[in-house]
Amino acid sequence: MKQKRSSEIFIKKPKLNKFLEQESLNSYQNISLIEDKIFQKETITQDLLDCELNSCIFKKVDFSNVKVEHIDFIDCIFEDCDLSNLKLSSNTMIRSQFKNCKLLGSFIDQTSLHDILFENCNLNYSTFSDSIFRSVFIKNSFLKELRLYHLKYEKLFFESCDLENLEVIDTKLCELDLSSCNLSGIQAISKDLEGVTISNYQLLEVAPLFGIKIRDIDYDNHHC
Repeated sequence: MKQKRSSEIFIKKPKLNKFLEQESLNSYQNISLIEDKIFQKETITQDLLDCELNSCIFKKVDFSNVKVEHIDFIDCIFEDCDLSNLKLSSNTMIRSQFKNCKLLGSFIDQTSLHDILFENCNLNYSTFSDSIFRSVFIKNSFLKELRLYHLKYEKLFFESCDLENLEVIDTKLCELDLSSCNLSGIQAISKDLEGVTISNYQLLEVAPLFGIKIRDIDYDNHHC
């Protein structure tokens, strides 16, 4: 399988209103719809529950340790935000982007992502569990010790990502091209890896999962 270039990966971009009003997200309580807003340089002090955020931009917003449940993020952009230890449960994200964001230890559970971009993000120690990803592109990002549990996907792309110590449970990687990523320490059963595309340099990391032993041979002294 030929590695797709970034220009060949089509992810729909957020559809933002041209006129966005600057607000404080902490000022909203018990509101079902927040739209056409820009939020900047604030720390969120309350959990986000049961609402829709539509056509919003978040810049340098701190969501760390916030619980987010039953939220629809539609046409949103997150730039330079801290979402560390974020708990996303039973949410929907559509046409949204995360750029230069910190998502250390984030937990994405029972969530649907459609046309989502993660670029230059830190998702180390994160978990994607029982979720559905459609047209999701993760680029130039750190995902050390990422856990993929019972993930279903269609058009999921990783490009130049650090997937050191990736743990895969009941997630078929057969459609993924991971040839540009670091796969050292990957943990998975061979059945989940069937059909995945890797580079020849990654064979040393993946071969033991198939029970293959690799021995160095000194070709100068080796005779057939």
